[in-house]
Amino acid sequence: MSFQNKIKTRIGFAGGYALLGVAMIVLSFCMPDDEAYLSSFGLALAVMGLARLKQYLPLLFDADRMRKREIAETDERNVMIVNRARSLTLTLFTVLCCLAVIVLSAVGLKTIAMALAAAVGVLTVIYLIVYRILSARY
Repeated sequence: MSFQNKIKTRIGFAGGYALLGVAMIVLSFCMPDDEAYLSSFGLALAVMGLARLKQYLPLLFDADRMRKREIAETDERNVMIVNRARSLTLTLFTVLCCLAVIVLSAVGLKTIAMALAAAVGVLTVIYLIVYRILSARY
């Protein structure tokens, strides 16, 4: 895949984030209960999507900026840092969620603890599936 196609894919995802955020905000106003978390999360998604669009769209119209971005993203040091950051983020998130499950269970919030434990389980299964697919591919 060319770098320009990668940028176009990222723009598509960013637009999807922004639209999903807007949909969540609209949905929160249509619900009978006060769903402040839904509108807050929707706002965060919309802002993140718009920020990514602002970051990536100009690259399509400026070949020099596109080339500089491609060099920066393919630099071995930057690739190593990105991979380590992703790995450490996944590990820390999993450990913190497991600690939260223990604490929530101890204080009697078993429903939330079970939902969080299920989310960690799903994350782990997704990781294993993606790992198998990528290890077979490369």
